[in-house]
Amino acid sequence: MRRWLLLVLMSACSSSEREATSSESASSILALPQQTDSARRLALAYEQDSAPSLRTTRLGDSLRFEVLVERGAQLNALLPPVIELDGGGRVVFQATGVTADSAYLTGPTTAVVARLGLPAQGLLRTSYCRASERLCRTGRRVVRLSGM
Repeated sequence: MRRWLLLVLMSACSSSEREATSSESASSILALPQQTDSARRLALAYEQDSAPSLRTTRLGDSLRFEVLVERGAQLNALLPPVIELDGGGRVVFQATGVTADSAYLTGPTTAVVARLGLPAQGLLRTSYCRASERLCRTGRRVVRLSGM
């Protein structure tokens, strides 16, 4: 009986302390500045300048898209390129292989899309690593997929 009484008292004390602590911590969190639409557009424009681009090739009733990176850069195998379509669909790219440590994609990185579903628009997201840097960066590029 004494154990239960002690347990009830401890939990009652700790809950009131928790409420005070949570309200104090919530008020001490600084509000982050809001990014304006123009700042978002500027950031996306900068990313698009450095992000890998696409090459399109016609294959009968389909189109083949290939991600092109600058000389010496590599695509991150853990986050393969993807186009997030405005309608909610996704076009995922695949490569012919990966490096020995499974860190980077090797060979052409491509996706094939039927021309029937085009035109479409979306955002190409890539994670690529430049040869001169010791990190991978994320690139975003607005793409318009047309039936050629």
